[in-house]
Amino acid sequence: MPATAVYQLPYPAPADPADVPLDMQERAERIEAAVGPGTLTGQIPVWDQTSKTWKPSTGLPYIWGRTNQTFDSSGLTTITHNLGRVPVVMLAMAGAPGNLSVTQHNVAATSTTFMLRAIVCNTNANFTGALLVNWFAA
Repeated sequence: MPATAVYQLPYPAPADPADVPLDMQERAERIEAAVGPGTLTGQIPVWDQTSKTWKPSTGLPYIWGRTNQTFDSSGLTTITHNLGRVPVVMLAMAGAPGNLSVTQHNVAATSTTFMLRAIVCNTNANFTGALLVNWFAA
C-alpha cells in the first residue's frame, strides 16, 4: 500500500482490493503513531520540521484557576498566573452573586499577571469585595 511522503499515511492504490474498514484502521493507526498520545497536563503535539516528527509542546497551551479575589473600589483585581507568556485570551466567571459581569480589564496583561473588572449588572456599578472567580487563560 502506498503512503504519503511526509506523514507516511497509507492510502490504497488503484489496483488494491477494496477494504474500507481495513484502510481506515491502517490510516488511523498511522496517525496515532505519527502524532503520539496527548498528555494529562493538556499539552498538544507540535510538528518539528527538522526531525519531521511530532513532539510535545514546550508549555501548556492553557491554564485555569479558581480563587477568591478581592476587588478594590474600582472593581479591579489582579490574577497571578504561571502561563509563562502573555495570554491571548482570558475568560472569567463570578461565583456568587450571580448578577455580576467579570471581564478582562484594559490594562495590558503580562507573562505573570492580568487584571479583571467586576461590574454589578443591574446598576453598572463597580463591585467591591471578595468574590470566587473561575478563570481561564490561553
